[in-house]
Amino acid sequence: MISNFDELFHELSKSPDSKETFNYNFVDKKNKLYVFANIDFIPKNNELDFSWYVFLNNHEYHFNECISKDEKMNGSKLSSKGLKYGIDSKDREKFSLELKNNLFDVSCELKSFHHIYDYPKAVDMDVDEIRDKYESMLWKRFEQRCKIQGTLRHKSGELKGKAIPISCFGQRNREWGPRLWKNLIAVSTYYIQFREMSISLSYYDFEETVLSSGYISKKSGNIPIYETVLEHIDISREDKRAEGSEISYKDSQEDKDLIVSSRVHSFKTDDMKFGSKKFVNYFNISDFKIIGADKKGTGFERHYIQADKLNKFILDK
Repeated sequence: MISNFDELFHELSKSPDSKETFNYNFVDKKNKLYVFANIDFIPKNNELDFSWYVFLNNHEYHFNECISKDEKMNGSKLSSKGLKYGIDSKDREKFSLELKNNLFDVSCELKSFHHIYDYPKAVDMDVDEIRDKYESMLWKRFEQRCKIQGTLRHKSGELKGKAIPISCFGQRNREWGPRLWKNLIAVSTYYIQFREMSISLSYYDFEETVLSSGYISKKSGNIPIYETVLEHIDISREDKRAEGSEISYKDSQEDKDLIVSSRVHSFKTDDMKFGSKKFVNYFNISDFKIIGADKKGTGFERHYIQADKLNKFILDK
């Protein structure tokens, strides 16, 4: 069960793959604004890594800054030159987020809209000792659909001085613990906003087993997703980007469906190395369609795939 203390920093080991993440993402299609912001605490280096990706009016912007974590920081307020985050001291279901560079400022409030989803251990019909071993080693996490309200202020160009209201939906995601990169072949995550609900999906392919999960967030409550299968990713090797993907899921009500994505924009990203392993990093804003339910949404999908295992997942373009 999640408590107010879980909104703050946790005691973590200093292993190389140990990390705590504060993630916030939202889609404002009316203003052509897409935001994906991360604050990562890396215990091994005692560092806070602030970063964001913004796609605004068909232009891509990045920010990244690492600072040393002060022992007085408990996670209620965190700030860098270009990214600030805070928990409202009077209302623990409100959070502030500020992003800025020399071209614009984004200042918004995230208000809890649907219930928090506390990820349980994935459900197996049969006992799987290997899977259970990995799940017991992995991080804790919870997510929540939020209502986003705020202001986008332009600081240059033709729109200089103009303040544009933001009103949309998004997601907040909290994770803490080991990531087990040394055992991973691939990891895919999806954050999708629909008109009256959101869907989060994850797929972790280890050398010995697969862990997959997710949930559907509705006003009436959260529906756990017990299994996801990453069917394939359409990769353009020439352009080094993902054009789209297909992922199927089964939820706790035994409903099965397929989600198909098509690329809106691919962020420029660096590949990641962990030890001797190199992971290719595909990060997209995408439009999504649930085939059986005929529902359409927009959001983010991210795929880290071990470079020498790409052919397992992709259909070449």
